[in-house]
Amino acid sequence: MFAYINGDFSLMAEILEKVKRDRVNCVVVYPTWPKFWQIMWKDLPVRFQEIIPTQDDLCLAGPRVDPKKLRGRPHFSLAVAVVIF
Repeated sequence: MFAYINGDFSLMAEILEKVKRDRVNCVVVYPTWPKFWQIMWKDLPVRFQEIIPTQDDLCLAGPRVDPKKLRGRPHFSLAVAVVIF
């Protein structure tokens, strides 16, 4: 069984720590922006990683985002990783 994780990007460090601690087989969607948690991938048994092709409707703002602060499409791409313990 696999978990599908497309969590809050601001919580990626916590998400990856839980995946590691609980040995979760999963598919994780994550942003490719440079952040400290990117180094955490080396501690996980990643079997596959791929950049997701950018599309206009790929990243839609959630209900917590103030519509007045939106400035068009995000300037980062997303990727997907498959983790199998």
